[in-house]
Amino acid sequence: MKKIIVTPLFLILMIGIFYGEIPQDVSKINNDSLSTDSAIKNKESRDQQKYKLKVPAGISKNSLDQVFGFCLNCKEIEGQITKKDAAELEQLPNMVKKTIYEITKYKKGKYDDHHNIVAKLSNGHINNSIKSGLRTGARICQVYCFGFLDNSVQLVGTHRCLVERLNDDFIVFKFTGNRLFATLKPYKESALVFIGRSYVPEHQQQRYDRENPDNLENENFGNEVGYAFSINNKLVLLSISQRGFTEPDSAFFQCLVIK
Repeated sequence: MKKIIVTPLFLILMIGIFYGEIPQDVSKINNDSLSTDSAIKNKESRDQQKYKLKVPAGISKNSLDQVFGFCLNCKEIEGQITKKDAAELEQLPNMVKKTIYEITKYKKGKYDDHHNIVAKLSNGHINNSIKSGLRTGARICQVYCFGFLDNSVQLVGTHRCLVERLNDDFIVFKFTGNRLFATLKPYKESALVFIGRSYVPEHQQQRYDRENPDNLENENFGNEVGYAFSINNKLVLLSISQRGFTEPDSAFFQCLVIK
């Protein structure tokens, strides 16, 4: 699973620079909630640590399909995104399942069971009730990469995200490091879909665009899609995006965990 990364979304997150502009269509952030505290600094000091992954024994052939459930709104969503992104959403459960098997062979290290996303996925302990009880406001968020560079799971960075209601939907805005602006929409029985775009502040394109999937300034940024669900009352955005990879990887996924 060897690969070379050219400024992908999840690596530049390590810079930990807490700055950012809030788009006009997002509610004002409470300044107190954005204050840098010792908890954030402690988490940043653990960036790039490697973890030992505890994978539950025996994942059935269709277990992840069963976890995510049947489609509620797939056709409508497919009409709003590119064919490539629709295919990525369809491939996501199998990619995650394969990655779970592959990462058991990798290096061992510390692993915080509090973030054992794989165990929750494998056991079906996720839900899509987040739209009815989603906590809004500015929150700490962390990025984890699974199967990256022959590691089981790697904490890539600790940053800041904003969750707000926007009309009938919710939006997630990651406003430190590389930006991500995403909208959550109904998709499957146990998972919403997020549709968004990655970018840096100087980029002009900052929203999902079917006609222009890649950012003009840097094609390593652009449209992003994935599943959104709740684990242990935390919002998780899971994707198999490989922007910046020089060659495809058949066993990889990443999660943005919003606390």
